[in-house]
Amino acid sequence: MTHSGQGKPKPADKPQPHRYLRWKSSRAEEAVANRLRKQGYQILARNWRHSLGELDIVARTGATLVFVEVKARHSPEEGMGLEAIDRRKQRRLRLLAQAFANACPEHAEEMRFDVAEVQLDAAGNPREVRYVEQAF
Repeated sequence: MTHSGQGKPKPADKPQPHRYLRWKSSRAEEAVANRLRKQGYQILARNWRHSLGELDIVARTGATLVFVEVKARHSPEEGMGLEAIDRRKQRRLRLLAQAFANACPEHAEEMRFDVAEVQLDAAGNPREVRYVEQAF
């Protein structure tokens, strides 16, 4: 346990919530990127950042640029990953995809938007990937 001298002591091994969420997302994204590589996709970018936001995975298959939004879930009670991508989020992802195409014109081809929902076990390890091509 650690103690800062103020308030209650905190367990040293419990990650801060934002770090845990980032770690969980990273594990899920790695599982999806590995799956895509095995299927012959070329991963062009992961966590591509822009002032508009972030693209989880940008890949290419043939002449198609694929923008993959990854959602990590521990249980069905957290909802389906696809449900979390409302019209506002879809619009933002389309704008981000256009920004990527503008920044990397050598990759600007046909575009597709996929969603990957990764079910995690209690330890945060990926156990199942549900992948939806052309999700929106």
